[in-house]
Amino acid sequence: MIRLKKSFNPTEPSPRRFQRESISAQKPGFALIATISVMVLLVMIALAMLSLSTIELRSSQNGRAMAEAQANARMALMLAIGNLQKHAGSDMRITAPADILDSSNPPALGVWRSWEGTDHEASGNLKGRPKAPDYSSKTKTVSQDGRFVAWLVSGADENSLPGNISTLIQKTPSAGTVPLLAAGTLAASDTRQVHCIPQDVGSDGALAWWISGENQKARIAKPYDEANSTAAEWADRNRSHAVADPEPFKLDPILADPFLGNKAVTLGSADFIADGADNEITPTQSFHDLSSNSIGLLTNVATGGWRKDLSLLTEKWDAQPTSGLEFFKISPTESLEYNRPANSTDYKPSNSMMYHWADYRDSNVEGYFVERGSSASWAYLQDYATLYKGMTSNASRVPDIQFRSWIKKYATNARQFFHRVRLTPQIARFQMVVSHYATTEGAAPGKYRPAVLQTPIFTIWNPHNVRITLDQSLYVNLGYQLPIALRHKLGVASDSEDYYASTSNHGSTHKSFHTGGYGWGGSYRFGQGSIILEPGETRIYSPDEGFVREATYNRQSYVSMSPGVRTGVGVYYALDRRLQPGINSGEPTDPQKVSLAGGTLMKVDAKFDVPSSVTGLPAPNQYACGIGFQWLIGGTHGGRNSHGWWQAFYTHSDAEEIYPPVTGLASATLAECADTPKPFLSLILGSRISNHKATATKGMVQANPVVDFFGSSADQRFTEKHQGGDNLINHPWDFSYIEHGSGPADDMLPNADNDTNSSYIVTGVRKAEGLARIVCSELPTRPLSSLADLTHMQVRGLNPTPPYAFNVVANSDATPLIPKNSVVDSSGNWRANSRINEQQDDSYCANHILFDDWFFSSIAPEPSGFGPTGGIDLRQNYIDFLTKEDPLTNRAYHPIQEDQVTDVTKAGEIYSAEVEPADSWKTIASRLEVQGMFNVNSTSVKAWRALLGHARNHKIPLTKADGSIVLSEDTDYAVSRISVAGDRKAGEPAENNGYFATTEFGGYRVFTDDMLDFLAEKIVEQVRLRGPFLSLSEFVNRQLSNDTDLALAGAIQTALNELTADSSLNPFETMQDESEPSVADPPGADDYVFPEAAVGHNTYGLPGWTRQADILRPLAPILSARDDTFTIRAYGESRATDGTVRARAWCVATVQRTRDFFDPTDQPDITTIPTKLANQTFGRRFNIISFRWLNADEV
Repeated sequence: MIRLKKSFNPTEPSPRRFQRESISAQKPGFALIATISVMVLLVMIALAMLSLSTIELRSSQNGRAMAEAQANARMALMLAIGNLQKHAGSDMRITAPADILDSSNPPALGVWRSWEGTDHEASGNLKGRPKAPDYSSKTKTVSQDGRFVAWLVSGADENSLPGNISTLIQKTPSAGTVPLLAAGTLAASDTRQVHCIPQDVGSDGALAWWISGENQKARIAKPYDEANSTAAEWADRNRSHAVADPEPFKLDPILADPFLGNKAVTLGSADFIADGADNEITPTQSFHDLSSNSIGLLTNVATGGWRKDLSLLTEKWDAQPTSGLEFFKISPTESLEYNRPANSTDYKPSNSMMYHWADYRDSNVEGYFVERGSSASWAYLQDYATLYKGMTSNASRVPDIQFRSWIKKYATNARQFFHRVRLTPQIARFQMVVSHYATTEGAAPGKYRPAVLQTPIFTIWNPHNVRITLDQSLYVNLGYQLPIALRHKLGVASDSEDYYASTSNHGSTHKSFHTGGYGWGGSYRFGQGSIILEPGETRIYSPDEGFVREATYNRQSYVSMSPGVRTGVGVYYALDRRLQPGINSGEPTDPQKVSLAGGTLMKVDAKFDVPSSVTGLPAPNQYACGIGFQWLIGGTHGGRNSHGWWQAFYTHSDAEEIYPPVTGLASATLAECADTPKPFLSLILGSRISNHKATATKGMVQANPVVDFFGSSADQRFTEKHQGGDNLINHPWDFSYIEHGSGPADDMLPNADNDTNSSYIVTGVRKAEGLARIVCSELPTRPLSSLADLTHMQVRGLNPTPPYAFNVVANSDATPLIPKNSVVDSSGNWRANSRINEQQDDSYCANHILFDDWFFSSIAPEPSGFGPTGGIDLRQNYIDFLTKEDPLTNRAYHPIQEDQVTDVTKAGEIYSAEVEPADSWKTIASRLEVQGMFNVNSTSVKAWRALLGHARNHKIPLTKADGSIVLSEDTDYAVSRISVAGDRKAGEPAENNGYFATTEFGGYRVFTDDMLDFLAEKIVEQVRLRGPFLSLSEFVNRQLSNDTDLALAGAIQTALNELTADSSLNPFETMQDESEPSVADPPGADDYVFPEAAVGHNTYGLPGWTRQADILRPLAPILSARDDTFTIRAYGESRATDGTVRARAWCVATVQRTRDFFDPTDQPDITTIPTKLANQTFGRRFNIISFRWLNADEV
């Protein structure tokens, strides 16, 4: 604006005006240009405003489309959760991947009904006894009377068949499908993609959803910090440690710094820890194999409700009622009720055995062992689980325990006899060395009376993992007469073809050396003071030095035995009756007739067919040959104080086939054997595993070395004529008859360690070829924490009837005496379907009872070492658990969120409400969550491999010969049958530099990466062949079917068998080479109905030979047959009116089953079927624990 001054004269030209005019004159049209420029600017602004309006309109339209797509994705998520709740919410629903049915199936999750009690007898006297379920029902829908419920994927309905999953999911992109799991998540090499056909939502949208089970995957490892752990703590870890091996996922840095595991809260965050090469699969890409959040509940998937806690039951046993104990749930609505002894005289309460379908026998035959049942009682289980309380603790060595045994004939001991664990040394081997002998006593001057000297040699063995002290006198009575008959050739006129036995005998034409009655059977007293045996220790006993007594005419009261080997002592029978036959009619002995010159050569032949018992069977099997042993502990010889009985017989008519006669045994002149008896024959009787000359049977499957009673006879006190009961091949002990040569190098004359008086067993009787010690049995030295800890318990109790299996619980080997498709043999055995039947597949039955209904929480006292002393009590242990001061031994167990407190007073209140009540064993599972719970229906080889490799950087506590405990160096992949191993690592030199293979049989086993890789692959093969498993016990057990391969053993044991058969990986090759093979048709095995089950080796199942229970022991606390944590991927899209897709949205959610019912009216911890129909249908509520949207390139 131009401002004018007051002095300005408008009539005069202004200088500035002149100037402007001059400028205008210089640039004509300027105003027009300026005007046009302004107009262009205004047009540009208008166009910009119009363009912005168009963008906003388009953005608004796109936003609405994405909102619709996301809404559809959320709807898909809700539909997925609804289907999950509907189909899988019940406790009795099993989840398994589709490729369990066919390895070519795409990734999908199926739901099956569990067996729900259809796998055992539902009514009658045998209620609860297992039977073969309908395995074919797994591939039939519920509408077809099958078990299959649904596939958990969009597009599936209740009529979807198990075999139609490929119509619902594609593994590669195809027309009309959308990706739910593809290259954005998986590695390029992983073909397990998920592409689904979206389901229309009206005309302007579509959705899809897909569910994956997280418990089929290994959980990201969170290793324990084991710095400064004691031997007792390592023993606990090694039997309860189930943290997956991080190595298959390249997460080994977690082992060096366990805290890193807590940082890996997602698979993505785990990528920052992984140390793999750039081209290796990352944790994020391990979607099908690795989980960061797998949590589970301790529910009974077989028949519903919560699993019951054996830790609290056994610790609170005395507070339990004596009747109405609901120990086994046979259907969703019924539990079998058990009883327990009410007082000291109540020794046979009905339904007190683990087998509810069994009764105790009634008998008027003297001896409580005759009244036994087919299985141990629940009271016996409780006593076993709490044995640690009766031990004497020691900080640096194994604990001590006093012998425990009760006289079989006194009513005051009946309760203990039936329901408490017996702890005594075992007879590993009895060897009667038979020698040529000559004496001048009663002989004519200058001559000798020829005789047979019998030298009894016993090997006593402590098979347990603790030191046993027997502080009372020990006697062993030898019942019946030896089965040996001898024919001497002396070159004299009285030589004949007659065979002579030691004493008179039943139904035999053999004559006897003894002159009256049955004569001396044999009674032996072991030392004068206490007998103390370290874990696994053997000790050999023979008659005292200089003990030589004649038994031709007079019976000896007993033979005094002392440690060491002496073969020139014992009891002898002169050949008077052979040389002077008239003695038989009462003629007095004539020294001239019964004496021979010193140069007379004694030759001898032998038969082993001397009958000593009447069987009660029809001819030709009316007689049996054999002997029996009777423990006599305490008191004086001859008192009624028998603590045990073992008898071994074989049928007289089969004698020559099983034990053929031998001729031309070693000879000697009378002068030679007068001062030094010359052994020519030995009878050996004892545990098959301690006698490598015994007829080989399949190790621990057929020959329990620590059986309390047995009797191979048709005597009704023992076998009640069960199948195979009168056939020695089916018993844990066996005879063998060994010829001895004339030289000092005879390898079957027993040896002893001169310093310790140890004997040698299992693989030989000499130091160069036998084991001086081996621990086969574990007695709990600390509270138990795994169902597989019960593998050492004598589940068969006092049952003296075959099959004599050892390590029953958690193993699954079939027995040749039971058909492949049943747990009993009903053919020719009328007792098979009676309550006094004593013959069944004990592993199958015990696992069936335990593995769905029960668990060990490890809520128990926590001693500071081995034995009961020190540490903290049960209450403090639980309070420390709630406040996170100290975890339970089962570290995978965590308190539910509402029980996690920091205030000790509040924790004490929770203890009082939830643990202190006597029946808390029924409900405590409802207050626990399992971190890393694993679904045994998993077909992920990588997940199984990680689980099998859980034992990383572990130290193994092991026992030395003197009972001291030491720790190994850090070890990967060690497996030990005993929580404190009985010996060094398999393959290391023996402690005493003895037999080279000592540690192979008795030590702990270390697997290699290749072995574990192989096992994981083979386990998955078995899972596909057998699954889905509709209960946890089905997984543990063999299959009851006519398929021999599936009927021989369970999934893990079969995988181990295949590892053994692989010559390049077989970890048991040395054991096999040093053992005897067992065959399907050994001599006398006419009772086998499943002969393939007998094929193996005689040392199968010794501690160095890893079995299924060894693998399951640390894993059992976290196993289930279904998923409780799920990942849901959902998809939504918005469509235009012409059908084109306007927007797509993906989301992912993690969902977990909670303890609460769908309808909260029913309390979570009820032990009966829910009252609300909604809860009976939909089960327990699912909650979303995480949610996020996915970008398209993340799918």
